[in-house]
Amino acid sequence: MRLVLATANPEKAVELAAILEEELDDLVELVARPQLVGAVEETGESLEENARLKAVALVAATGEAAVADDTGLEVAALEGRRVRDRLASPARPPPMPTMSPSC
Repeated sequence: MRLVLATANPEKAVELAAILEEELDDLVELVARPQLVGAVEETGESLEENARLKAVALVAATGEAAVADDTGLEVAALEGRRVRDRLASPARPPPMPTMSPSC
């Protein structure tokens, strides 16, 4: 069985390949993401949804099974929002850093 790696990131591809080869041994042939496949817009509400969007896009583009992941940073102080959501949100500007008075 052929399995397309949905990532365009070479380091992620190496990590995914190592995990999959360890788990699936000789059951699958891993295939690099075709360069002609563009970036997939990550519009999901969770990391899992974004990974699914990527995998579905690769299946549609290649006609082959695909595996994808999505990673992110979750910070409790952001009240459950992803970092990129917080950085893009104009509702609450970032706090100004406190500065020591100069002498």
